[in-house]
Amino acid sequence: NMDINSEKVEEIFQENKIDYIFHLAAQANVSFSTKYPDVDATENILGSIKILKLSKKYKIKKILLASTAAIYGKPEYLPVDEKHSPACLSCYGLSKLTMGQYTKLLDVNYIIFRFANVYGPRQSALGEAGVVAIFAMTASYSDFLLPYLVLQNTNTQTVMVAVYRLSTTTTL
Repeated sequence: NMDINSEKVEEIFQENKIDYIFHLAAQANVSFSTKYPDVDATENILGSIKILKLSKKYKIKKILLASTAAIYGKPEYLPVDEKHSPACLSCYGLSKLTMGQYTKLLDVNYIIFRFANVYGPRQSALGEAGVVAIFAMTASYSDFLLPYLVLQNTNTQTVMVAVYRLSTTTTL
């Protein structure tokens, strides 16, 4: 583990021949971003600028960046697409939108993914971002609640797929 703002980050670029970067580092807690917008900006904006500048310096072929659908705020229509106007409702969404703007302005070859409801193996079902973990926990307690939850979230295709796969596994 290394802080994205650490001076040692450049050593990784110096010591390795890197062609592609998957930039997944972030402060991703929405309520934390509101309480501590300076920390959120330091991690999500300044840390990303550091990676972007190093990518240019070391001639990285392409950088793939994790952003968020939170930049769009309340959807104008479904499904949410790139035609939506940004309408951030949180400092977290704003920091990720700003990261994307810097990416464009710093002229690097990039792809930005605007994820929603990301799930990882250690994700907690507590807090605002644990929808898939909540489904997994619910499935482990009750089979009949899972179809109900899926029907209530039919506008989130990614979650439906994750829940379907989860419901067909033998162990959670």
